[in-house]
Amino acid sequence: MIVARTERLEKEIVEHRLAYTCERCAHFEPISGRCASGYPNEDHREPGPEPRRSLVFCKEFELA
Repeated sequence: MIVARTERLEKEIVEHRLAYTCERCAHFEPISGRCASGYPNEDHREPGPEPRRSLVFCKEFELA
């Protein structure tokens, strides 16, 4: 699911401590940086220095 990154969403991420990136998922393999389920995860990883305009939520996300 793709969600536009808005000011409201940013506040809710902080307020509710929303975990949504691969690095916080039980299916993430930290050594390889890949998804254990085999899904492409480039759009689901923690953002780098350039903030993304949208967030991509994975249907397989399971909090680690």
